[in-house]
Amino acid sequence: MRNNKNDIFSRNHLIERIWGYNAEVDDRTVDSHIRNLREKLRNNGFAVDSMLITVYGVGYKWLG
Repeated sequence: MRNNKNDIFSRNHLIERIWGYNAEVDDRTVDSHIRNLREKLRNNGFAVDSMLITVYGVGYKWLG
């Protein structure tokens, strides 16, 4: 298993990995799911803001 810690994942990469290559999913869908994930983690006491970082113009990075 590969450790993806500190890798930056583009929205397109996440769409392809989650929904598949032929998915017709808007890249803002990823933003919406990230926002919901952050909210759920915050509500459960997890310090997500220091772990899941938005890399503006690129995608997302997990610092875990």
